[in-house]
Amino acid sequence: MAPTESITAIAKLLETLIHQSRDAKTLALIKQIETPYRALEAAYLEAEHKALDHHGKTIRLESENGELRRRIANMEDKDSNEVVRLQGQIQELEVRLKKSNSQALADWFKEKTKQQAEFNKRQNLDHTLY
Repeated sequence: MAPTESITAIAKLLETLIHQSRDAKTLALIKQIETPYRALEAAYLEAEHKALDHHGKTIRLESENGELRRRIANMEDKDSNEVVRLQGQIQELEVRLKKSNSQALADWFKEKTKQQAEFNKRQNLDHTLY
């Protein structure tokens, strides 16, 4: 039997005893039992109400916690995607930089070769003039 059902059953029994009781001594004894019982009943119902409130708060907090965890996971996914995207851009820039450096180096060698050829040509002309 659930506690609320027990409380209701005891309350009905007390009412029946009060109505069926014929002598004052028994009635006084029943009243002495009824007073602490009613206090106990009120305390139980208050505790049950607090427990339900607490349970409701717990469910609400668990729901909020779940929502926050989902939001964090989404942010982490977005951040992860952003990191992957940025890493791709970095790799692309590194490739372009290597190509640019290679081209600059090739152009520099070509220019140096051309200058060397002109220098050699002038040297040959100078030797032929003497």
